[in-house]
Amino acid sequence: MCMNDRMARWLMWMLVRCLAAALCIVKPPLVANAGGESGQTNALVGSVPGIEDWFGAEVIYAEGPFGPAPYDDPESVLGMPATEFYDPLAELWGGAPVRRVKLVEGACYTDATRTQKLVTTFGDGASVVIRLGRAARDDPAHPYGIDFIVFGNAFFPTIGFADDNSDLNALMFAGGCFCEPLKVSVSPGYVGRPGQNATDWRTWDWYTYENGPYADCAFPTQAYWWDRTNRVWSDRPMDFLKPVNPVLGDFFESASAFGFSVADAIALYDGSGGGTGFDLKETGFDEIRYVKIEGGAGMLGGEIDAVAAVRPMELGDSLTIAPANVGKEAAKLVFLKNDGSGETAVTIEMKFVDVVARVSAAPLEDLPVLQSIAGEVMTAVDLAVAPIISTGPVLFEADVTFHCDSRYSGGGDDLVLLGWAGSTWVSMDFKFDALVRAVTLKGLKELTRYLLVQVRGPRIAVARQADRVVLGFPVMAGWVHTLERTTDFRGWDVLWSARPTEAKLVMVEDLMAPGTLAFYRVRVARSVEEQNRLEETK
Repeated sequence: MCMNDRMARWLMWMLVRCLAAALCIVKPPLVANAGGESGQTNALVGSVPGIEDWFGAEVIYAEGPFGPAPYDDPESVLGMPATEFYDPLAELWGGAPVRRVKLVEGACYTDATRTQKLVTTFGDGASVVIRLGRAARDDPAHPYGIDFIVFGNAFFPTIGFADDNSDLNALMFAGGCFCEPLKVSVSPGYVGRPGQNATDWRTWDWYTYENGPYADCAFPTQAYWWDRTNRVWSDRPMDFLKPVNPVLGDFFESASAFGFSVADAIALYDGSGGGTGFDLKETGFDEIRYVKIEGGAGMLGGEIDAVAAVRPMELGDSLTIAPANVGKEAAKLVFLKNDGSGETAVTIEMKFVDVVARVSAAPLEDLPVLQSIAGEVMTAVDLAVAPIISTGPVLFEADVTFHCDSRYSGGGDDLVLLGWAGSTWVSMDFKFDALVRAVTLKGLKELTRYLLVQVRGPRIAVARQADRVVLGFPVMAGWVHTLERTTDFRGWDVLWSARPTEAKLVMVEDLMAPGTLAFYRVRVARSVEEQNRLEETK
């Protein structure tokens, strides 16, 4: 939709507003709320290394008809999605000509400098083949199974006019998403198969999403965070590499009948920049490097702004979970370590949740809390399930898997999983899976801070004064600790043994310290019977 976009869209808003009652087909799930601009601070777009490579890098083929200027340039689909646009019709209604791209105002016309075209309109038979700067992979660690995102300029109509001065806390939806669907196909490109030509994209293997999803549909682009507490815009960009939870589509389509505001919708995006998400699983491709967008019969007039590969979530990110996700792969939320290793830190699989909620996994870096923990910390996370929209606790049940360091080769008997009980760490029973080198807690109804520790025996601090020797070392709750001494390594004398009920530092005095050179060690085991099978620290 190009000619006099703003006025045409306003007329469409009025039409949809009149039909809003007829759109209430799907009853949305209950949604929980956390006040203000809450939730995890997702990785900012600018902080991702080589951010430009995650988007479309080159148009290798284009055929019109495309829209009239400024919607006629197929290369407008390259690069990141637009965050602002210049509206030459703003003076007709007294609005600001430069405004933010948001889910109630899609990108149109040009950028703020009036030099860059933002979107491309696809006519009947128009098509564009885009090469991504990096491959989009079918990765089980990707949120909700979504592997790449296509951004258009779809929007949600509102009751009342929407611009940058609107109070989004009070601005209500007037109906479902205004979409102009376009067909999407994908290809890994030339792979050397018989009959393929490296320079002819038509000879490559392609998969078409014949039954959807379709481009330029839900979810509309949201460029910036909205500060709900202060009812103002934030300059913090949303994450264009993070998809919206796809099951929320039905919720948004009927949100107008249940009194949800634009601010509520932005909160449900949970930091995502929007766009239509696509799963590569059904294609049979492990990865793709090319995306084809095309218009045709019943699919024309839509606009495309950008295409992006999805990034895995890391510690410090958050994701939404809804009742409709439960029982599907999308209920398994994966968070990688935030050290650039690409290793998985924690996987949270929701078995039940009563409302749409936010699940966050933050790196645990509270050193004063950790200093009394013996052994090598392999995973340290702060997990939480929080409300998003309405008040009240979130009822849920989850299986949580904590992953060991990739270098770990033990059998699990030297691992301890600690949970924070508000004032102390407590040892937790877990199931160890040697195949994936991970431990799992099942049926959790509350989440807290967790430490996965490989026990190697604590470091011992030794203080000697005259004939007194005092030894200090940290101990772990629920494990048998035995302090021993030797002077010749032929035999070891037990000086102290205990199974502490809490993690702490202990001090032990050697009342019969020899006058000659002596060596000390602490052996740590789940039980006395296991002591001889555990690694020793001298």
